[in-house]
Amino acid sequence: MTWSLAAASLRDDEESRAFLQDRLAFLGKVGAAFFASVALLRTVLLVGHPQATEWGLVPINTVMVGLAAVYALLWLSSRGRPRPIRVLRAADAASVVLAGLAVGGLALARAPFVVTVYPMVIAIAHVLLARAVIVPSTPDRSFAVSGAASLPVLAGILVHLRLEGRMVGLQGPGSADAGIQALWTLVSVGLSVLASRVIYGLRAEVREARKVGQYTLEEKLGEGGMGVVYRARHA
Repeated sequence: MTWSLAAASLRDDEESRAFLQDRLAFLGKVGAAFFASVALLRTVLLVGHPQATEWGLVPINTVMVGLAAVYALLWLSSRGRPRPIRVLRAADAASVVLAGLAVGGLALARAPFVVTVYPMVIAIAHVLLARAVIVPSTPDRSFAVSGAASLPVLAGILVHLRLEGRMVGLQGPGSADAGIQALWTLVSVGLSVLASRVIYGLRAEVREARKVGQYTLEEKLGEGGMGVVYRARHA
């Protein structure tokens, strides 16, 4: 009996590890494709345009390519042969933090026609929420990872407004705008934690619902007039 419980536990751990690796690879593939597409679209629209510099073609595209590279590395580190769970978790955390650093780099992009603090806030929201929805994570882990990734963006908001000369006194409109954008960023962190809590909880409930007494249902084998037949294993 002890050996059976240990074997079942090892199998559950392997299933969780394989699922995490699959989700990270999927996130990496989608993220790389999305940000590469954004860079490509901006290039097509702005190359040769007389005001391409004012729209920040090079500096903003550099950030988009950097984000695509971060996700491509996540995909490469998660695809193929099985990776240890500690490696997968490290890749998960590193990719989100590096994405936050890249997004925060938008603060240094000088583009007169683009207030880069706004796409910066939007981009980090997409990064955090995409991870929370796709990657299995406890709320505590999501809070730690999302919080760390948001720090470069919060710093970038202040840097951008100072470079633009909009931080004039604590009561000025620039300071108020910085506070509002920082609040939006923190809301994104909170939503990522909430999403992880809901989705992680639902996955746990589904896993529990698959158990029938001392058995765990694995796959449906057939169905007929008398009932449904499942492959099952002893818990």
